[in-house]
Amino acid sequence: MIDWNKEITLDDEKGIKRFIVAMGLTAWLVYLLPNLLDYVWNIKLWRVLQGVIRIIIVLPAVWAYKKSGRKIKDLLTIGSWKYYARAMAVALFFLVAFTVIPFLSKMDEMKNVFVLPLSMTWYVIIIYIFFTAPTEEFIYRGYMLETFKGWFDKKPFLAPLFAGIVFGLMHFGGGLYSMVLTTVIGCTWSFLRYYNVCNFMSIVVAHGLYNTMIFLFNYFARVLLIRYS
Repeated sequence: MIDWNKEITLDDEKGIKRFIVAMGLTAWLVYLLPNLLDYVWNIKLWRVLQGVIRIIIVLPAVWAYKKSGRKIKDLLTIGSWKYYARAMAVALFFLVAFTVIPFLSKMDEMKNVFVLPLSMTWYVIIIYIFFTAPTEEFIYRGYMLETFKGWFDKKPFLAPLFAGIVFGLMHFGGGLYSMVLTTVIGCTWSFLRYYNVCNFMSIVVAHGLYNTMIFLFNYFARVLLIRYS
């Protein structure tokens, strides 16, 4: 049972300042860098910069994490296969609930959607697996969750809850629906890691594959729908 009478004590003054700086820079970079890509007209350079900007975005969290005395290598433990099985089961549930079902409910609208050839968009998979998933997980399930765990040790459920909420808020560029959806996903990943149902690396892998499955499902579903409609 949750004891709501326990007090929260934030006595880590330096840690709080680092957190504000790191998250402020992260939010600014998340807003600034994708918009700058609108001015890049070389397609090869544009593709490369898709990965570069994600590396830049994660740097404030890396700095704050190392300043807190933690070691990044501690997050890279492979762990049991059970972690990965659980994480992938959750990813598949998200895929069905948030991608497959909504697509099936809007099939008539999808018939006239223009689809780029896969040969022109293959790089998206690389970005998702090797850049988006590792950087987002390090920020929110690495640095942020570990920081909140230290602050809210007397109300531990707040740590994964807040980490998930901030994860959702950082997806403000996609509108309200995107923020709500990513908040649900972020809270789920955070609680799974907090309660050791999954470890950090299993969530990174599942996150990357989840994004990839969304991309591939939307692509092939639209292609088949257009071809046979």
